[in-house]
Amino acid sequence: MKILATALCYNERPYIEEMVNFFKEQGCSLFILDNMSNDGTYEWLIKNNIPTARIDTKESFHLEILQKELNKHLSLINPDWIVYTGVDGYYHFPSTIKEEIILADSLGHNIIQTFHYSVYNTGEERKLPLNSTYFYSSKDRDLQMIAKYQKGKTEIVADAIKVVNPNVYISTGYFVNYGMCKSKKEREITYARRIKAWEKGLIKGWGTHYKPAQLKNWKWNSNKLIDIRETPEYDKNVKWCQPSKKVTIIIPTMYFHNSEMEIMLDRYEDCPYIEKVLIINNTNDTFVYFKHSKVFTFNVGHNIFVNPAWKIGVLLANTKKIALVNDDIIIKGDLNKVFEQVFDISLKNTVIGPSVSCYKNKGLYEGDIIIEKTISPKMNYGFGVFMFMEKDTFLSIKIPKELKVWYGDMLFFRKLTTYNFKGVEIITEFGGTSRKINLDEFPQKEKEIYKHEIKL
Repeated sequence: MKILATALCYNERPYIEEMVNFFKEQGCSLFILDNMSNDGTYEWLIKNNIPTARIDTKESFHLEILQKELNKHLSLINPDWIVYTGVDGYYHFPSTIKEEIILADSLGHNIIQTFHYSVYNTGEERKLPLNSTYFYSSKDRDLQMIAKYQKGKTEIVADAIKVVNPNVYISTGYFVNYGMCKSKKEREITYARRIKAWEKGLIKGWGTHYKPAQLKNWKWNSNKLIDIRETPEYDKNVKWCQPSKKVTIIIPTMYFHNSEMEIMLDRYEDCPYIEKVLIINNTNDTFVYFKHSKVFTFNVGHNIFVNPAWKIGVLLANTKKIALVNDDIIIKGDLNKVFEQVFDISLKNTVIGPSVSCYKNKGLYEGDIIIEKTISPKMNYGFGVFMFMEKDTFLSIKIPKELKVWYGDMLFFRKLTTYNFKGVEIITEFGGTSRKINLDEFPQKEKEIYKHEIKL
C-alpha cells in the first residue's frame, strides 16, 4: 500500500527536516509542492531526494491555485491513500499513520476523521522541534484530511479531502497545527502573502484567523488555552508508552456470554502484565463491555472471521507485545508466572504457544513455568489457542486475505522461531465455534492457499 503524505511549503527550512523524518517514520512517502522558497528549503528537498515540484504564485499565498496544482501532481503519482498536512502539522494515533490507514481500509472506509488542535506561542523560549516546545492550544473542528485516493475522484480543497461516496472512519487520533508557534516575522510574511492572494481573488474566508492573531502580536495567553498534554486525545495517542513488560490480549469472538471467557476476563483484569484486553466482536450486534476496566470491544458489524479479526486487534493494540487468545479457554495455574517467563524471551521474529502437555497432564499446574524451544517442524496440538509475539512480528507475516479461518497459527509456526510454554493446564473445547457456524466452504480452499504460501 502506497501512502503519500503531501504538503505545500514556503520558506520552511527550519522545520522541513523534522517533518520529513516524522512522516517517513510513520510509514509514508512524501511529495512537497514548493511555492518558490528562497531560504534553502527547495535545495534541501532536492539534496535529500524528496519528490518535489515548484509553482510561482508571485509572492501570494493563493491556496486555490496551489491546491489545484497539487491535485494535478497527485493524479500523476496515483497513490493508494493520501495524507494532507502542513510542514508544521503532525498526526498522532494509537500507532503509526500507516497502521491507522490499514485498519480503516480493512474495515472498508475511504476517509479518516481526526480531532484537531491548533497550538500557539504563549511566550515560550524559542527552540525546535515545535512539537516538543509548544503545548497550549485550542480544540478546533474535526478534520478529514486522510483519504483513499481515486484518480479523478479525489481532491484536496481547503483543509479537507473530497471523495466520492465517503465512508468515514472516526479515529481516536488527532491532527496538531503548530503554525501559530512560529516567529512574529514568519507570521507577518505569511499574512502579507495571504493578503496578496485575497487581492488576486482568493476566497476571503480562507485565512481570516490571521487578522486577530496579528492584533495579539502573535502571542497568546496560556490561561485561556488548553494544555494539549492534559487532553483525552493526548492520553490515548501520545502519553501511552510501550513498556517491555506489558501485553495486549486480543480475543476474536462470536459468543460474548460464554462462561469460559467471563472467568478469564476476571483473571486478565487482575494480571499486572496485561495493559488491555481487546475483544473483536464478529457478530452483527453492537456490544459494549462495562464490567472490567481493561476490557474494550471493537464491533465489526459482521463476521470477518478469526484471522482478519486478529489483524484488527493488532492494529488497535498500543503495546509492543500481544497475545492472540481463543474465547473459550480456561487456564489453571499462575498466569503471572507465564507472563514473567515469556518476557524473558526475545519475541522478535518469535511466537510462543502452549505445549501439548498443557492439555494432557491434568492437574499439573502447581510447579514452575518452563519455556522451551520447539524441536518438531510440525505445529503441536493446541499451539494456536494462546500465542505470544510482538506486534511488529505479526505484521511482518502477511496472512493472505483468503485465509480467514484456518492456518493463520500454522503460518506463524512455520515462518517464525517457535517456543512452547508449559506448567499450566488449559481446558478448551477445540473447534467449538467452527461447529456452531457453517464453515464447510473453507477448509480445502484454505489448505491449498496455505500450502502455496509455505511452498509445500
